[in-house]
Amino acid sequence: MTPRLIGLITIIGFTASAACAEDSDFAVIDTDGSGSLSLTEVQTAAPQVTAEEFITYDVDSSGELSAEEFSVWQEAAKMKAE
Repeated sequence: MTPRLIGLITIIGFTASAACAEDSDFAVIDTDGSGSLSLTEVQTAAPQVTAEEFITYDVDSSGELSAEEFSVWQEAAKMKAE
C-alpha cells in the first residue's frame, strides 16, 4: 500500500471519510482499470465507507464513481476538513 493510500484510509468516514480521499490517486484505487470506482474498490481503500455514503456521490446512479464524481468527493472532503 502506498503512503498516499494509507493517508486515504486514515481520514475516510465521509464527514471524515472523504477528507482522506483527497490524498488518493484515482488510478490507484481503480484496481480493475475500468475508469470508474466500484464500492468494493473504495471500501478496499477505505473500509469504513458505507454504501449510503458511496451513493451520495454516485450522482448518475451508475453504481460506480466516475473520476468527476470522485473529484467532487475530494473537494467536499477538503471543505469539511477545513
